[in-house]
Amino acid sequence: MGLCMEAAAENHKMFFVLDRVNPINAATVDGPVLVGATSFVGFHPLPLRMDDHGELARMFKAERKCDVDLRAIALENWKRDAWFDETGQPWTNPSPNLTQPHEAILYPGSGCWRAHSRSAGH
Repeated sequence: MGLCMEAAAENHKMFFVLDRVNPINAATVDGPVLVGATSFVGFHPLPLRMDDHGELARMFKAERKCDVDLRAIALENWKRDAWFDETGQPWTNPSPNLTQPHEAILYPGSGCWRAHSRSAGH
């Protein structure tokens, strides 16, 4: 999203962010924060678990001084502490690795494990 925002700014285009429900709620901000150089995968230093896309877009715009015409469209009738199964919405796989809502609970921990394994040379 951040790289797309930068490209939109460079090309004087509006950038729309349509927020979505976080499967494991967005009330909890948790996990390690990127330290060191950023990359395609680690675009910005932020906690592993922080997932309100409109909020992230506004943070990227401010902290990276991205001069983009940002339009963040918030969800209606959703509370940050709601879990996906409370929405009544059908599940759509956000990744081939996440085929069921309950798998999203384990995903942040598996990300930490993968990052630790790579840094430890495993």
